Amino acid sequence: MFLLPPPPPDTVIVAPPPPPEQYSARTLIIFYDREQGKDSLMQAVEDYRAETIYQYRIIAAIAIKIPEDADIEEAKKHFQQVKGVLMVERDRVMHLHEMQPDRVKKD
Repeated sequence: MFLLPPPPPDTVIVAPPPPPEQYSARTLIIFYDREQGKDSLMQAVEDYRAETIYQYRIIAAIAIKIPEDADIEEAKKHFQQVKGVLMVERDRVMHLHEMQPDRVKKD
């Protein structure tokens, strides 16, 4: 394990700002009520001309790719209205590890 030495007493530790959220331009993750099933959702995906790119097994959700001519926010609103849909989120990159803080020496 690599450990940094303690900073000198006149040093302030400054954490970098979190990276800006990075979203996929055309992908939505749609969570649905397992008891109601996904039939209505899958029909809505087909009607919207979207493509199912993944069906999650552990959670009740699917990932879809919307058509090139569709607006991602409008698509999100559209799928939120589908019977049985619980939540619609844009697909995004999540950072699991914090970046190392910068060390800034006081003047």
